[in-house]
Formats: sequence, C-alpha cells, structure tokens
Amino acid sequence: MKNIKEQVILDNSTRQIKSTMNKYMHLATVEKKNYIFLYFDNNSSIEIKGSDRASKIYLDRHVKVYNLDNLYINNHGRVSPRTITVRNGNKEKKIKLQMAWGRMIEE
Repeated sequence: MKNIKEQVILDNSTRQIKSTMNKYMHLATVEKKNYIFLYFDNNSSIEIKGSDRASKIYLDRHVKVYNLDNLYINNHGRVSPRTITVRNGNKEKKIKLQMAWGRMIEE
C-alpha cells in the first residue's frame, strides 16, 4: 500500500506542476508578460512571480523537485529546454521541456 500511495502522490504532484506551467505559458502569451518559477525545498512550494502577480502552490511535503528553480517563461510563452525531476521516496518522474515553445513530455 505504501508504494501505491507514493505513486499516487508522485503522479498528482507531477500533474500539478505541468498544469501550473501550462497555465503560465498560456498567460505569458495572452498577457505578453514574463513569469519566473521559484522552488522552495524547505516547504515543497513553488512560487510564480510576474510583473503584477505572484502565486504559490504547495506540493506534498515528501515530494522533491529538481531543476525547476528559476524557470523563466518569456512573454511569448517560451522556456529554455530542461528536464525537471519530481521525486517521492524511491520513485521519480521526469518532465522534459523541449523546443522553444515549451512542449512538455513526461517520462
């Protein structure tokens, strides 16, 4: 049961991150504004800052995210390619940001 619970938390956290990134890539394009994602390991939170807004999402406290900090979304909704790793215990998922317009692939 513990493995199943860890997997569900990992899946939900990964979905939440992808959904948030998609939302802000879309907003950046529509509003012509830049956004930056800041990850805080101490409380498993992600802060998204823009010129006129800031928001924060909280992940499960056991989830750790790698290579998300300082993710910059420009005012055309583009991000630089990178691989984000979401880890919960021994389980992990990767989100690959490919190409300039931020196509996401989950592994």
